[in-house]
Amino acid sequence: MKKKIPLEGTLVDYPPSELLSFILREKKTGALTLQNKSVSKCIYFKDGDVMFAASTNGDYRLGRLLLKKGKITKEQYNKSLGLLARNKKRLGDILLESGHITPPDLFQSLRYQSRKIVSDVLAWEEGRFSFQEGFLPEGVTKLNIKTDEVIRENAERMSAEANTAFIDKVNMLYEKLDTLSYHEILGVDTNARASDIRRKYLEKVKEFHPDRYFHLTDSSITAKLAAIIAVINMANDTLSDDKSRMEYKSLLVKGIQKNKSINNVLIAEEQFKKGLCEFRSSSFAKAIGLFQWAARLHPENASYWSYLSSALSSTGQYKEAEEAVQKAIGLEPYNAEYYVHLGLIYIQDGMIKKARQQFETALEWDPANKKANEELEKLRQKR
Repeated sequence: MKKKIPLEGTLVDYPPSELLSFILREKKTGALTLQNKSVSKCIYFKDGDVMFAASTNGDYRLGRLLLKKGKITKEQYNKSLGLLARNKKRLGDILLESGHITPPDLFQSLRYQSRKIVSDVLAWEEGRFSFQEGFLPEGVTKLNIKTDEVIRENAERMSAEANTAFIDKVNMLYEKLDTLSYHEILGVDTNARASDIRRKYLEKVKEFHPDRYFHLTDSSITAKLAAIIAVINMANDTLSDDKSRMEYKSLLVKGIQKNKSINNVLIAEEQFKKGLCEFRSSSFAKAIGLFQWAARLHPENASYWSYLSSALSSTGQYKEAEEAVQKAIGLEPYNAEYYVHLGLIYIQDGMIKKARQQFETALEWDPANKKANEELEKLRQKR
């Protein structure tokens, strides 16, 4: 059942978005007045759509908007204000009569002014409102602004802003992951009860789980989220178990570096295994994050760099894939498979000469390497 809106109340109980949605749904006509501290806004509706909006906030005044948009000069603005003080005409009419703006300029500016007022009031979280049904003042310019468009545009803007803020938060947390203790990661103190640890863990999972952010197009964020969730899970597993928690706390007391206190090699291996599962199920973005975390914790393991390279190349990130497998080669220059993999990356990126060189190098280390021989034969046939 749809929520019925009273004629007056608080914005805490009835947020502006609900008020506008109700007025639109019920096709109401009348004046909605909203008050937040010293600022008052009034929105006039006709059959659910916005006819006009006004605000006591000076930033929304028509003259300032026209000045800001370059439609009038500072001199014209000041002169019009002088005329406004001496007669009862509206500023828009004065500017029209003076020839400073055209009727289309005035109409579009009034529409912008009203849309801005309505859009900004949707962000209010406190204050009061009242609705005077059926009331419309005489002489109000009918701007016919679609209420549903304003609501939708505001929702899209707020979503974009929220995404930006969240991405910044993810980047900051990811950079600090190996300097935070498990307590800091979960946001609990060192003496937290099991119930508090569980509650905070669930909050963190809900906030950072990659599956909630499938709409984000930046694959690097998905990868970072996978790494963050992996560490959150490790923190919960460690702090939820009495024995593991006591061991971890004793290591912290001894001054051992926070997340380095648990054997990084073991942690890296755990992340690598999780990455393999994601990789084998073609969840390459998640696999990248887990392989990156494994390589970051144990950079001396060539396999981590090799699998990271495979996951990166599977998403078309050939430059990054090349850099990763080069690190694997630097650690194990005798491993022919790494040269083969690098050759395949070069083929995918259209660098055939470089690819041939890598396959030939692979055969220098392993003359019987089947894949290297097959790829070289394919290249010979294409000549």
